[in-house]
Amino acid sequence: MCNVPAIPIPKERDSWISTERMLEIIDEMKEMGVAEFGVSGGEPLLDVERLFKVLEYAAKRGIYTHFGTNGLLMSEEILRRYDSMGVGHISLSFDAIGEVHDLIRGKAGTFEDGVLKAIEIFKKVNPKNINLKINAIFSNDNLEQLPELIEFVGKSKFMIFLQPFDPCAYDFFLKNRDAEAAHREFSQWIPPDRFELLDDVIEQTISIEKKYPGCLLNDIEHLRAIKRYFSLELLENPAPCTVAFEKLWIRANGDVKYCNYGHIGNLKDSSLREIWNCDRIRKTRKAMLNCKFVCLLGCIYSSSVFSIFKKGMRTARLLLK
Repeated sequence: MCNVPAIPIPKERDSWISTERMLEIIDEMKEMGVAEFGVSGGEPLLDVERLFKVLEYAAKRGIYTHFGTNGLLMSEEILRRYDSMGVGHISLSFDAIGEVHDLIRGKAGTFEDGVLKAIEIFKKVNPKNINLKINAIFSNDNLEQLPELIEFVGKSKFMIFLQPFDPCAYDFFLKNRDAEAAHREFSQWIPPDRFELLDDVIEQTISIEKKYPGCLLNDIEHLRAIKRYFSLELLENPAPCTVAFEKLWIRANGDVKYCNYGHIGNLKDSSLREIWNCDRIRKTRKAMLNCKFVCLLGCIYSSSVFSIFKKGMRTARLLLK
């Protein structure tokens, strides 16, 4: 959903940053006051020992950790092991109920053997320190099924974050500014003739959140902005992007990059502090503040503490667990 297949992540382990260097970087994070460390993918559980060595070290250093998964490799042993490390959460990719999820993922059985299995494991283990966060995408492929999915999450007493499909094609959108053309180019983009349904799904989502207070991590303002995202109205009044002031992405080979803004440096041969304060990242921050495309991705959005408590004590209790 974030164009991962198009990212040239090297397959050869020889080019990867070493586990030992990652542990050194975590020490640097702690010294710099970094509070959160997450691992995305691909699928992090493909190398569970490497993953947990890094997560456990970060947890011992007092850093909040999390990782994403499609659920296929989840097990009771993995969840119990992660729960024993300290506080954190697992993000589970969940696109739709049943066959639609499988179709979007491109592989039969991913709903039963991934999503449902992972959820049942969470219910059985009932971890004391780890939350389950569902990540779901607004797209043309699953629009009708989203209310059922959100209802399912609410009943299961987990949390969900919704974001719109992003084909990572900012230049295309800035050049065309046409939602119909966007749908022709990217079939998962919701076209104008389905905007009425999109409005209805958003309102249904808000109603479901009232029924299960705290299940939805989105603010209502963020949720309603999704319609303006797909219509490209957000291009007319873009908000400044502050991601590079708050977060840093480390790729498999140690490269640090942001969106379309090029190479910043490599942590194999530079310290975290050097990269965080270098001229390239300063130029990137300045450019990102003037980004003309509002993507509404989770990396740029975080619910405020106030909004979480306002939503209900159930969410507050989960996040404070």
